[in-house]
Amino acid sequence: MSAPRVFTTEQVAFLREHAADMSTRDLAAAYSAQYEPIGQTMIRRVMARHGIRTGRKMNEFVPVGTERYNAYYDCLIVKTGDAHVYGLQDGQTRDRIRNANWSLKQNVVWEATNGRKLPRKWVVVFLDHDRLNYEPSNLYAVPLQVAGTVSRLHMESEDPEIYKTALIWGQLFFELKKQTKRVQI
Repeated sequence: MSAPRVFTTEQVAFLREHAADMSTRDLAAAYSAQYEPIGQTMIRRVMARHGIRTGRKMNEFVPVGTERYNAYYDCLIVKTGDAHVYGLQDGQTRDRIRNANWSLKQNVVWEATNGRKLPRKWVVVFLDHDRLNYEPSNLYAVPLQVAGTVSRLHMESEDPEIYKTALIWGQLFFELKKQTKRVQI
């Protein structure tokens, strides 16, 4: 086992000075550029050892209506509520989009345009495949099963009208499938 890394007072002062306005990732990059390569984990350990806190908080106040880009969903998300979640309750995840405070912007725009809530297990798709075009005419809501089937069968098209036709075909396909099951029973 190696000896713990020793940091000089100058290095600790650098961390104290820059921690107020940087995340640990940015702080690790700045420290590496100034002194020697170091990872985020080591930065966190040094900060904990010396009582240094970052200025950025996990649950910082963000006003309702704030939009942010979410790389996982590859689109904008909108803050829709102010409820604070204290710890995880039954079935909750740490993903902020899945709790009641954040929603996908396409869902918010579609609900505002149509005046009703998006049904459970439905998704809003972009007809022109531009995930930053939130025009109501570009958004179309379908059951998740239909969107998945159209995608799996490679029926998506760059032309919005053709793509919308494929989605309507998918809805009809599953509706007919339900009807034939009812008839057979």
